[in-house]
Amino acid sequence: MIKGLDAFTRQLAEAGKAAAVLDGNIVSLNFDPADARSIQKAIHHMERAVDAKVGRYRNNPLVADMVKQAKAQFREAIRRKAREANVRAS
Repeated sequence: MIKGLDAFTRQLAEAGKAAAVLDGNIVSLNFDPADARSIQKAIHHMERAVDAKVGRYRNNPLVADMVKQAKAQFREAIRRKAREANVRAS
């Protein structure tokens, strides 16, 4: 029982560290909002940067879920910025 509690406590501590990393500056991206390929490259670059930042915790299921959600939010933010830029350019 204590062994399981120790593992869970470790997972929570790692999740806290990963959350702090994901809350900071992860990567600066430049892309052409009118070019779907450029947008996709930016997304791919962001995903690699996220993996590099929290890679040491990749085996932690709490962090894995957090990373999945963060990547989805960052992908949407990149696509939203591209849409907004395209609307302004029109």
